[in-house]
Amino acid sequence: MYRTNPRTNLKLALAASVVLVGFTGEAFANHRIINMNSYAYEQTRLRWPGIDGALTKDNRGMENAADRGLIKASPLRGYFEKVWKALPTPGQIAEGIVATASTDIWSNGITQISTRLDTPEQTAAYYHLLRRDGRVPYRIGWHMEQHRLPTIGAETSSVLYASLGNQSMGADYNPWVWLLGVGSEGDGDAVTRPCLGEQLPALPGKEDFVKKEIEVCPAWVRGDRESSGPLGLGMLNALNTGWRMVGLHGVGGQMIVYFGERLADAMKINPDLTLEAIRGARHGFSHGTMLGKAPELIETALKWNLYLPVDVYRSFTDETAAIEEFYGPEGFEFQAPIKSLVDAGVKVMSDYSTWQDVGTMVHRRHPATEEVMEPEERVDRVTAFKLTTIIPAEFNFSEKVTGTLEVGKFADFQIIEQDFLDSAAVPDEEIDHIKVLMTVVGDKVVWTNDEAPEEFKSLPHFYGRSYQGPNNVPGKTASN
Repeated sequence: MYRTNPRTNLKLALAASVVLVGFTGEAFANHRIINMNSYAYEQTRLRWPGIDGALTKDNRGMENAADRGLIKASPLRGYFEKVWKALPTPGQIAEGIVATASTDIWSNGITQISTRLDTPEQTAAYYHLLRRDGRVPYRIGWHMEQHRLPTIGAETSSVLYASLGNQSMGADYNPWVWLLGVGSEGDGDAVTRPCLGEQLPALPGKEDFVKKEIEVCPAWVRGDRESSGPLGLGMLNALNTGWRMVGLHGVGGQMIVYFGERLADAMKINPDLTLEAIRGARHGFSHGTMLGKAPELIETALKWNLYLPVDVYRSFTDETAAIEEFYGPEGFEFQAPIKSLVDAGVKVMSDYSTWQDVGTMVHRRHPATEEVMEPEERVDRVTAFKLTTIIPAEFNFSEKVTGTLEVGKFADFQIIEQDFLDSAAVPDEEIDHIKVLMTVVGDKVVWTNDEAPEEFKSLPHFYGRSYQGPNNVPGKTASN
């Protein structure tokens, strides 16, 4: 199974110093914020001379962030920690990647992910593992967001990808770690803050507030270069250069339509960008909780061959209250309409590929209320399974080597306790609780459930059944 943009572990940030950091908290879209008092900010400025420009460049939605000492964007938070304490080396990060894979990735049967790598240290950590072991714990198609790094000035951010040239590739070149393209998580719309435009009017009396304060339709994706800022210009220039866009938030339907317009603009600028070339790039997004099924959305997705990850589970947990407050009953038609999009021929896939996500696509029960949400948008089990395996492999440009089990492809699979296709043995509402017994990546067992049969647990495990760190290397553990 696959996973796009693994859910962030939302822990409160550790204070680098009790004196220097005031507090951390939660903001829109579950982003943590570091707030410094004036003394903390002055001391940080001594170690980070470019902090004023960095905070102004990459703290979308915040006015005067530098003057207020606010840090929201994840690359900024990471660099703040780097300024005030020694961060792990790539080798140490690599050990953490393996150690956490068992709890967050392998235990869900996931063998491949698509995500951003924020820092050079993160990228180096995966290549450290590849050099050391000839493999990594799971296959990873990653995308660049280096234009958001605090160490890169605004002018460089706007032209970085245009200067580098398109380097997007697939698993054919390196079946373990490959560069999918570029993204900019903070420069799309956001869950509970979708870009809907005129597709979904707000409730009477709330129109101005919703369109001005809630919905996010970034200037760059609307084609407003003058108001785009350096990060938005960086995205426009990347598209015009031919880079593949992945990882960009595409929560609301109008966001997708605007993106199609920017692709049309890029065709006029770059003669290499034919319709065939753009369709072959398989541009994609993340989340898609409020896509809707407006004709212009479907037309855009089909014309440009866009891949739309949809997180049905999160659409229920995060969007339901916002729909009730701001849009009313019509808003629920926009809530992850997977079947309508699939039936229209749109390339839809699950944003995450756990059994919980598969089950939610099939039964569409709200996890808190048990209410069936838009039952007409339920899909059958085979379709749900394809949306978590075959279509994500296409999006990840790895369909030649993964996505299905067949001769000539890699042996990446999971063994589960029950027969998923047997509705008598596993009723719809029980799909969420299907238990993964064993996960295999690249023909090697990497994880077994403690409740798995003994013959599973006794098999050689590439990293050992209880990975302890750098001394527990393949071939040198008791369990191997």
